[in-house]
Amino acid sequence: MNGILFDIQKFALNDGPGIRTVVFLKGCPLICSWCCNPESQLLNPQIAYDHEKCKNSLECVQVCKPKAQSSFLGNHRLDREKCNTCGECPPVCIHNALKLYGYMSTSDEVVKEVMKDKEYFVNSKGGITLSGGEPLEQILFATEILRKSKIENLHTCVETSGFADSAKIELIAPYTDLFLYDYKMTDDKLHLKYIGASKQKIISNLYLLEKLKKEVILRCILIPGLNDNQLHFRAIADLSNKLDNVSKVELLLYHEYGKYKYATLGMKYWDGPNSSTPRSKGEEWMNAIKKLGGKNIFVG
Repeated sequence: MNGILFDIQKFALNDGPGIRTVVFLKGCPLICSWCCNPESQLLNPQIAYDHEKCKNSLECVQVCKPKAQSSFLGNHRLDREKCNTCGECPPVCIHNALKLYGYMSTSDEVVKEVMKDKEYFVNSKGGITLSGGEPLEQILFATEILRKSKIENLHTCVETSGFADSAKIELIAPYTDLFLYDYKMTDDKLHLKYIGASKQKIISNLYLLEKLKKEVILRCILIPGLNDNQLHFRAIADLSNKLDNVSKVELLLYHEYGKYKYATLGMKYWDGPNSSTPRSKGEEWMNAIKKLGGKNIFVG
């Protein structure tokens, strides 16, 4: 079973219990305006170019067969329309100004790499987490990774937006111990505007996971001026009470850590808040949700 990844991160501490290895799958059906992993959105590989790192050594020009890399008056240029993402240029860039996001792998290769750290998983009660992008976009590949991980007695976790056909949830659920489930917006018109789809399928799948008796940690990113309001706070509090399978609600604070990636990928960053949210504001929001009856609410 083959699929496309864009990263594997080891010793992760914020993507499920214990020490974890996070496998990032490419492709996402949503277009969240504040996405911190823009390299995850497209299913196809992408070349990132950081002009600040580029020293115009131009080794990339020599190896680029489609002539997407070129030099004008000694300065480097990247023509993304010509680029076929063959991956020949990043290895020769001695200044690491070029990077390929997206490479093919098999489920066996992924599990073999993850198993190198099994000792850490056992000692910390950690395991493997599939993230993205949206892992459910590559449902057969993701399910196969998790099935083989369970054969190895690993704790498995899926980080998901929940925006998928219910059949995908039902397929992957038997091999998933924990779902890190996004709940981004309560106002459906804003959900459509800033995320690119209605929230109805997401809510439906959240209740499906309750029916399937799968543990869920609800993850709610809060953005000043957008969803830090009573409507959203009330909905979060209600979900924490209604759904017995929701063991915890994590409030995620808005940040701009991924902003620089947009420029390297030739993408435009959204016109949102111009600074990251301080933790003190997150604690204020947490207390507001608790006053509305929210249970097990934490600032992530």
